[in-house]
Amino acid sequence: MKRHLPLQTHIIWCAIALGLFGGFGMGAHLVYYLAFGLPPGKAFGAMIQVHGHLQLLGWTGLFIIGVSLFKLPRLMSTRPLSKILVRLITISIVFGITLKSTAHILLFYLRYEDTLRMAVAFGGLLESTGILLFFSAIFRNSVTFRPQTGAYAAASIKPFLMISLIAWLFYALINAFLGVEFYRSMATLQSPAWNEVGTETYIHGVLLPTCFAFSISTFPIFLRLRAPTWPVLRVATLYGLGAVFYLLGTAVELVNASDSTNPVRVVGVCLRAAAIVYLIVELDFLRLRMPWYRKFRSKQDRENRPPRRHAGDYGQYGNFEWLIYSAYAWLLLGVVSEVLSLVINSPLPSSAVRHFYLLGFVTHLILGMAVRLVPGFLGSSRIAFPFLVRLSFALILLSTITRTFPVLVPSSNHGLLRIGYGFSGVIAMAAIALLGVNLFATVRRA
Repeated sequence: MKRHLPLQTHIIWCAIALGLFGGFGMGAHLVYYLAFGLPPGKAFGAMIQVHGHLQLLGWTGLFIIGVSLFKLPRLMSTRPLSKILVRLITISIVFGITLKSTAHILLFYLRYEDTLRMAVAFGGLLESTGILLFFSAIFRNSVTFRPQTGAYAAASIKPFLMISLIAWLFYALINAFLGVEFYRSMATLQSPAWNEVGTETYIHGVLLPTCFAFSISTFPIFLRLRAPTWPVLRVATLYGLGAVFYLLGTAVELVNASDSTNPVRVVGVCLRAAAIVYLIVELDFLRLRMPWYRKFRSKQDRENRPPRRHAGDYGQYGNFEWLIYSAYAWLLLGVVSEVLSLVINSPLPSSAVRHFYLLGFVTHLILGMAVRLVPGFLGSSRIAFPFLVRLSFALILLSTITRTFPVLVPSSNHGLLRIGYGFSGVIAMAAIALLGVNLFATVRRA
């Protein structure tokens, strides 16, 4: 009988490397120039697109893929994945990201324009090939997966997982189209409208639903929150409808270059906001409902040394829950900001709102979940350095505050706000570097 593949840590290392030296590193460079009024280079616009792409597909995408390829086949009791297939997925995406990003920036400095345009297109096609391979490895088994009665954690992951997988497919197609169109055109940037559609598809179709799926299935164990006995499918359906309306309305606005807000997008924002608030309430972060374990254990369920009050461990993973609670606070702030942008005359800057989601919610959640999940995947019962988890929390929280709030404050051109904004990327890089050190030491010990 074949065994499932162990955690393919090379995917995790690639995600951290591309995030640290690519996405976060380039972001640190960009905000430093913006904060201190330095003259941008001729590749500045391309670097903005590359920074976003590295953050989405490189940092968050590879982390999602690495965890999914380990966890989902076990959860759904499917046949083990082929090691060759996993390697092909990794090589296609990592090589594609590297080729596409490098060639796009070098286009502004070298004379080999046709060759570099072809490299951008080929890199995009490689990325989409890797995504489609990942989609084919997971989708069919996800559709046929029927969890056993009472297996709430297994059942809860499917509704949001299906949304994210379908969005992965659409994102792969948009990404391939952008690469081919870039090669055929004479523009120096990928189509801004379609690039934005692809980014929004990834954030609200792939990224957030995946985070929700893993949150719902793991928080009852990790944080002793409410078990997913509530109607997860209803919340996922509401969110899915909201995402579809939102993306359709956004695509119409961007492709038609319309200044007026599309009513379809407004409906989508409201439905997504309602679904996310519904989700946060049902997750019961305020602990207004009885924890699931009280049905099976007494209040003092471990007499000699009870675990921490609001976690299922003894502190050997650090205060990872700080990162998770903070992540969902940033998510709520992002949702409120989007709704406010619909009703006030001067909408909030889209850069700040997007970073509420990406830096505030997703990156906080990855930093918290990685130190809790990865040791268990490796058979270890602790993270190497619990104190680094607390330090990474302080750094990423400071980075998110200094990256978003100066954009919202009109007087941010002066004083500490400008300095904080200029160094927010460097602070985020430090938080990611601490995660890398912690995971590397844990893998070595395991």
